[in-house]
Amino acid sequence: MPTFTFKVTEAEARDIRRSARGRTVSSYIRQKLFAEPATAKNKPAVKYICNRPGRVIIAAVPGAAPITDEELDRFWEEMP
Repeated sequence: MPTFTFKVTEAEARDIRRSARGRTVSSYIRQKLFAEPATAKNKPAVKYICNRPGRVIIAAVPGAAPITDEELDRFWEEMP
């Protein structure tokens, strides 16, 4: 397997090691370079707090139509 060597400053080396958090520096850099771009399937869910007490909304797929308060009310009424 080919090996790559490059120079970084002491501060950059410290930041890279800190960012690796328990992984090897190689696996951290590999993950950063070759990670899949975020898509609707692999993008982490985002939570939003609704203006109605106790309700949390998970972000929809980008480009989807927004959900209205009335639709949310109907949804919550159907929940057991």
